[in-house]
Amino acid sequence: MISLFRISLILSSATVLLVLIYFGFIAATHSASHRKGKARFVATFAFGFWFCTMGVLMTAYNETRPVFEFTGVINGIQVLRSDNKHYSAYVHLASPSDGILSVHVSGRSDCFRLGEHMWLRYQGGTHELVKATFFSSNGSPQGVFRSTLIFEGIGPILIGSFVIWVAFKEYRRDPEGTEK
Repeated sequence: MISLFRISLILSSATVLLVLIYFGFIAATHSASHRKGKARFVATFAFGFWFCTMGVLMTAYNETRPVFEFTGVINGIQVLRSDNKHYSAYVHLASPSDGILSVHVSGRSDCFRLGEHMWLRYQGGTHELVKATFFSSNGSPQGVFRSTLIFEGIGPILIGSFVIWVAFKEYRRDPEGTEK
């Protein structure tokens, strides 16, 4: 069954694509007129609005996922990407009472070491680490790691807001669409 998020994504993308094609065609084929300026504004605004909508939908979708807790000892680390910008790894944890769990980590930390005791929160479905607290052998907290993936929707919202701002600024400066 298709989720509500995917339906929203498909419908909003299809709608924006149709609006962009229609108003982009008008902006490209008409000579300088108020209609051309308005078509350029609507096409640019729709593109920026689509970016903002995708950011909001991604954030809302991430907030609807269940969050689980697990306590265990790190017994394996599988690094997928190790470059500084896009670090990605799977941390395998073992717990005598709960079994074995693998969580995805999207950030670097010196606390991820074999044999390290940790308590963590992770998202169900994706097994993406949300927060981890590391403990020393005597049980005192040693460090905390928080995922930055909760902010993944902010980038598209900022880009979309910038494009919308450019659309308004361009339309106020050139409402007739005379500049290219």
